[in-house]
Amino acid sequence: PETALMVGDHPMDVETGRRAGAKTCAVASGRISLGDLKASGPDYAARDCREMMEILRGNGEFGSPSADV
Repeated sequence: PETALMVGDHPMDVETGRRAGAKTCAVASGRISLGDLKASGPDYAARDCREMMEILRGNGEFGSPSADV
């Protein structure tokens, strides 16, 4: 779990990942606002998958910052 990333679009996804011992990333899909997702306490939060990849690459979590999204 310490090398896993749980990605989801609902606060329950964040909770599930946290309970599993994984890092979490909340991605706003339109149903739940980005603000509400951030309030659930994910390690990362993004407006969409493109932004998620930019955040993860920028933090060195996934590939290099210059890699194609």
